Amino acid sequence: MENKLKKNLKFYSIATAIALAFAIGLFCLFFFVRGKTHGYGLINWQDSLMLTGVVVACLGGLMFVGNEGFFDFAAYGFKQLGGAMFGRKPHEYHDYPGYVQEKKAKRKSSPKAYIPVLLLGVAILVAALIVYFVYLSASK
Repeated sequence: MENKLKKNLKFYSIATAIALAFAIGLFCLFFFVRGKTHGYGLINWQDSLMLTGVVVACLGGLMFVGNEGFFDFAAYGFKQLGGAMFGRKPHEYHDYPGYVQEKKAKRKSSPKAYIPVLLLGVAILVAALIVYFVYLSASK
């Protein structure tokens, strides 16, 4: 049990680091591109944080939807098509329900990659709201 916890903690740490690097890259892109025209004030910070938070939260939402099996029908179709066209493991899954059951069992035992991405997206959105309230209090 402790080995699984250690493995999951390592996985979540890596997923958080990747999501954080992606978010920092997006923030820098939005901040410096908008800064040339709008200046580098608090409103640019707020806008850049909001855009980054929305993109990261939407990415986490897509990961959640994908983890729940929404895209399984498309993946099954492409696997069947690829197997028929290229002959590698043709008809590995003879029916769609068997494919879905195997995927559900595999997902149940694996860690949820969308959790750190969603939490990071929400944290960035909260930071954007805090910066916005600071901007409102400073402008009065």
